[in-house]
Amino acid sequence: MQVEEELTKLVPERDTLLTIGVFDGVHRGHQYLISQLKEKAERGGFLSGVVTFRQHPQTALSPETKLPYLTDLDERASLLRGVGVGLVAVLSFTPELAQLGAREFISLLKRRLRMRGLVIGPDFALGRGREGDVVTLQAMGDEMDFSVTVIPPMVLDGEVVSSTAIRKALAAGQQGVSVAFDLATHRGYDSDRKTRVDLEVDLERTDLDTSDAEKRLRAEGIVLRRAHPAEIATASRFALENFSAVWQAEVAHSADFCPPPLFIALEADRVVAFAAYDVDGTARFGPMGTLPSYRRRGIGAALLKMCLRSIRDNGYLRSEIGWAGPIGFYARTVNARIHRAYWTFGKSLVD
Repeated sequence: MQVEEELTKLVPERDTLLTIGVFDGVHRGHQYLISQLKEKAERGGFLSGVVTFRQHPQTALSPETKLPYLTDLDERASLLRGVGVGLVAVLSFTPELAQLGAREFISLLKRRLRMRGLVIGPDFALGRGREGDVVTLQAMGDEMDFSVTVIPPMVLDGEVVSSTAIRKALAAGQQGVSVAFDLATHRGYDSDRKTRVDLEVDLERTDLDTSDAEKRLRAEGIVLRRAHPAEIATASRFALENFSAVWQAEVAHSADFCPPPLFIALEADRVVAFAAYDVDGTARFGPMGTLPSYRRRGIGAALLKMCLRSIRDNGYLRSEIGWAGPIGFYARTVNARIHRAYWTFGKSLVD
């Protein structure tokens, strides 16, 4: 059975408290449910876990259904880990799984994931034909020794926060976006039609400590620190040679501030990474760049936190990360959330 094979690959370190769902977008409603899961798991000494699916059950059961996803699987998993979930189990929603009874599925979770409890919404149901609704699961829990905690949905402005509601809003908004594109291109503007996003970080609630990372990297011969004024020209040249002229200009602009809003990573006095912030006089982070051969060593994460800590020390409670590319990285590292999405247009004024 494929589902059992996938679950066998996961070996939880202790008993778990689980929630189950697609969690497309990992939006505020999901985050609220997960926060309740984590709190209850911590109180009981359990590992918090999310069981999610590669395919949306609706599209798996009705292949003709075209359901747009808010996030792809990799980003969804990254966002789930970014909000502090201890275990993320990804299952393939196959016809075989769809035919599995509620009791069989629960037995698999208990046996393979050491499940001791479920945290679910009031409309949740699992198993063939949605037979395992809340009432059924609660009765099953008494019999099979697991708890069932029902969390009411998050409501904003009188509407339940859900992936379905967000998709509907995006679908409605897409009409306006299409009109904007049509009008702009008709009047001579060009656009790559790429959606860009700005992220926001809550500096009050985010762990920005870098002492362990700095110690580990120092043992590897890499020193992280604020750039000295005399080093700005070197860092600026590094940004130009390895990234872009735009980043070079922003790094150079840090010379207008004291102390410079610029952190660098050095190996044998050679710049291998940099991160700037507040170069426009606001609480914005960026740009940041690391040489490819030095990535995946925690350098960028540490530099990011050092910059955000400085922004917080300047009295700001929140910081914005503009034109963010690796959303999953920022979500995992500093619990960043999408603040706005936008599109850009350009027009040549000279023939």
